[in-house]
Amino acid sequence: MRQLLLVPALATMLLAVACGPVKGYPGPARPSGRLATIDPNPIRSGIGVIVEGVDGMDVNAEFALTVLPGRRNLELRLRPYSRADFQEVSGPRAEMQNSYDLQWQTTIDWDVDVDAGGVYAITGRWQEGLYVVQFEEATNRDVLLTREVKAVRQNP
Repeated sequence: MRQLLLVPALATMLLAVACGPVKGYPGPARPSGRLATIDPNPIRSGIGVIVEGVDGMDVNAEFALTVLPGRRNLELRLRPYSRADFQEVSGPRAEMQNSYDLQWQTTIDWDVDVDAGGVYAITGRWQEGLYVVQFEEATNRDVLLTREVKAVRQNP
C-alpha cells in the first residue's frame, strides 16, 4: 500500500519541479527575490520568442526565465506568427494556438539591464521582413528598450 502512495507523490514532485521557470544563471538556485524574471512570450505579443542563451550559457526558455540582476546578454530566436487562433479552454479562460512561419526565424543578441525582484517581458510585432521587439517592465508594461530587426528569409 505504501508503494501505491509513493507513485502519486513522486509524480507531483516531478511536476512541481518541471513547471518552474528556466534557470538562466550558473550555480545553485537562489531565492526569487534575488533574481529577475523574464517572460519571453506574454499572450499580448505579436511574435514568438525563444531565449536560447543568457550570457553565453545555453538555455531554452519559451516561458518564465530567471536571471541574475545586472546587465544580461540574451540570445533570442524570433518567430513571426503566421496564424494565431484563440480557443476556449474552460469558462472564461482562452488559450492561444500559434502557427509559426519558420522561414522568417531570426536570431539576435540583446543586452538588457534587470533588477533583483523585477519582472520583465519581451514583446513585439511583425511586418513582412521586419520585427519590432520591445523589452518592457511586465507589470505596468513600460517599454524599456525597443529594437528593429530585419529578418532574412531562409529556404523552406
